[in-house]
Amino acid sequence: MGRGRMESELLYEIRGAAAWLTINREARRNAISQEMMGEIMDRLEEAEADPVVRALCFTGAGEKAFCSGADLASALTGGGDVTTGARRYASLLKRMARMGKPMVARVNGPCLAGGMGFMLS
Repeated sequence: MGRGRMESELLYEIRGAAAWLTINREARRNAISQEMMGEIMDRLEEAEADPVVRALCFTGAGEKAFCSGADLASALTGGGDVTTGARRYASLLKRMARMGKPMVARVNGPCLAGGMGFMLS
């Protein structure tokens, strides 16, 4: 078994030479909340700096969906708006595209809306 850490909506575990990030919001079809975007960015930085990690694997919890993209409802909390949330999601996808280590999406269900961009990043 690898070393790991559980966060409220994101699971992060090192298995061998791979960092596994699991979107853990099955009830919301693994939609990525605003808070989770920051957590994913932090884990990307951690994995990139870890010499043990040679690749990253993203997956979603359960079998309802791999990912349904950004959680638009969470973009509206705290006085935000959907445009700000969409920009933040785009920043996450750009960061993923600049990752210095290979990334693989283990698609375990439908890939909906912005989840397609997440998978392709």
